[in-house]
Amino acid sequence: MKKQKNYMKRTKRGWKSLVSLCLSLGIVTSMFFGVAYPKLPETTGYISTVEAAGSVKVIKADKSTAAKVHKQLYRGKAVTLKVKGGQSSSQKLLKKLMPKVQKANKNGVIFHYNYINTKGNYSYYTVSSDDAQLYMYSVKFVNKLWKTIKTKLNTDLNKALYQDYLRNKNEQSRMLHTAYDFYTRYLVATNYAESDGVCYSNQKIGDAIDAVGGWNLKKIVYSGMSPQTTVASEILMRNYSGMMQNGEIYDRIIKSIKTVDGEMRVQVMSYKEFASNKKVKKLYGDENTWCSMYYKPSKGSTTYFKGANHLFLRNREAILYKTKNFCDLSAAMKVYAIGYSDYFSCQFSHSNISYSMIYDSNIYYPPAQTGKAMKNLYKNKAKGVCQAFAAYERILFDQLNITNYFNSNFNINHAWSVVKVKNSKGKTLWIPFDYGIGPCDSRGIRLAVSDDIWKKYLSTDKKRYKLYLANIPGAPTKKNFTNADFN
Repeated sequence: MKKQKNYMKRTKRGWKSLVSLCLSLGIVTSMFFGVAYPKLPETTGYISTVEAAGSVKVIKADKSTAAKVHKQLYRGKAVTLKVKGGQSSSQKLLKKLMPKVQKANKNGVIFHYNYINTKGNYSYYTVSSDDAQLYMYSVKFVNKLWKTIKTKLNTDLNKALYQDYLRNKNEQSRMLHTAYDFYTRYLVATNYAESDGVCYSNQKIGDAIDAVGGWNLKKIVYSGMSPQTTVASEILMRNYSGMMQNGEIYDRIIKSIKTVDGEMRVQVMSYKEFASNKKVKKLYGDENTWCSMYYKPSKGSTTYFKGANHLFLRNREAILYKTKNFCDLSAAMKVYAIGYSDYFSCQFSHSNISYSMIYDSNIYYPPAQTGKAMKNLYKNKAKGVCQAFAAYERILFDQLNITNYFNSNFNINHAWSVVKVKNSKGKTLWIPFDYGIGPCDSRGIRLAVSDDIWKKYLSTDKKRYKLYLANIPGAPTKKNFTNADFN
């Protein structure tokens, strides 16, 4: 909730920024033509002369040659490539070499080059100084972003929860096992007092307690074999059992109550019975309702126990946790990682997230030279309004060889980038990358628009994705991915 409050504060300030943006662009012009967004820099530029440069001979598309090309490019100065073959065959050779270079820099960054001429058995290409700078700062930026992500993930809690991921990589199943284990542990370990307010949520339980004249619930009988205990349930039991002051625990896991020789015995469902229950699956099989397992606030309350919703390592975070180099991620996971870093999360200062782009109503687009633009990202100096965010994002996506588009809508006075990526299983995802993964309203950020505009265009997931993907060639008219598709 703290994060959402921060977003609301930013939104209030953002409204003033957007008003300023509208006035700067000219209200009369925008009434008829919409916001004038800048044309993004081309990925390669025409140069008429060969610059003074380092030189690399390319005969094979192998690891050794890729390392040499990376070393020259990482100097940030113009490079000449002497590539074996005519224009057509040499370009094919460079195309084969590119993935090797992405591996060599460990961050999946590509480089841009221009054909000069062919002499004898070789064709000559040049990487301009700006493109070399673009390459160098792209590698540095992605590397820095990756280290930031790794630091964010490298906690003792995630190290422990990673054990659960290795045992069970099915995310929903892991959630259900954790919930089941926590409930049974809680029943075994807890002696209730009448003031707990949990004993009478189920009439049968209340009757059994009255029959034995006490609240000793330590005797647990399983309907089936107890599943393997999850690390997450152990952490919950140690640190968060106080959150389970909720009578619904009985209705969800207790099967029957019996008294034997004056001792009350509680028979719990088997894991199979628990996991097949529709209500249980809805509550604990989806990450969006995961924190309801820990605590159900009183009516009108918006308070949750801080940190409780992080006691589950999601599959995509586990993938980031275990992957050594950024270049080894699928395209979909690269996009998720950039969103997870919160670098483009629309901050108004570096007080909340130290390494991030800053919203500035006075800056509409990045520098014309993409090398300088990427330097801004790396040096933590990138600033601008929504269209600048989208432009910077597109430069980054281009450098990662990710298909991307620029989109905007006059009715909501907003601009964003859209990416088309594949996950590790080959599924194509169309993702509007707006202050993170997906349209920003779904991430707890509401754009600075009137209530009427918000209701008309942004009030539902269906409306948001229809608008955000509109006018993009080949894009669907609705969201075509789920959280599970990030793999």
